[in-house]
Parts: sequence; structure tokens; C-alpha cells
Amino acid sequence: MNLFDLRQVGSEGECVRVEFVGLLTREGWPLGHDPFLANCGPGVFGARVLADLSGVTFIDSSGMGWLAVSNARFRDAGGALILHSASPITRQLLELTQIDQFVTLAADEPTARRLAAEAISA
Repeated sequence: MNLFDLRQVGSEGECVRVEFVGLLTREGWPLGHDPFLANCGPGVFGARVLADLSGVTFIDSSGMGWLAVSNARFRDAGGALILHSASPITRQLLELTQIDQFVTLAADEPTARRLAAEAISA
């Protein structure tokens, strides 16, 4: 049973759009599983990924750890991970744990697109 689903919903230029749905936890993931690789392919970490968090209903420390590790993989490969549209409670938790200090967190998709454009032109 999947508690969490990452769905690729489109791509435009150097940006890939995904949505997170369900419980953002690594519970039930097989060893070595990575939803970005499984759903977007091996080149995903070199892309600018806009991740819609509006479908996240729960997040735990394992989910936040995966976001932090993923962010480092994007950075190391020359890509960028930009999270956006988190519910107020999810955003509050991300800010409380200070993950927003190193993972880009935008209020909405237009802001995320602007940040991605700035990252591409930099």
C-alpha cells in the first residue's frame, strides 16, 4: 500500500512539475526507492522541479529527511527543488523544523515558476 504518491504532471522547458499526494513518510518504501527517480526518470536531479505540496495530508521526520536528501541531490546535479502550495499546517511544520532554511519553499506555483526562472538565468 502506498501512503505517498509523487505524480509528474507536466514539464515546460527545463522545469518539471510534480505533485505530492498523501502521507509524506518513507513508511513502506522498499530499500533504495526514490519517488523522483521512479516517476520522473534518471535525469530528474539535473532539472528544476516544482513540487506541489497541496495534496500532502501528513508529513513526518522521514519525509522531511527525504526532502533534505533530495534537495542535496538536486543541488549536486545542477538542478533545483522548489516546493510550493503547502497547506498552512505543512508549511508551519517545515518552518518549525527549519527545513525552509535550505529547501526553497514558495507560497504558490507562480512564485515557484519565478524562482525557477531566476535559477535558470543565474
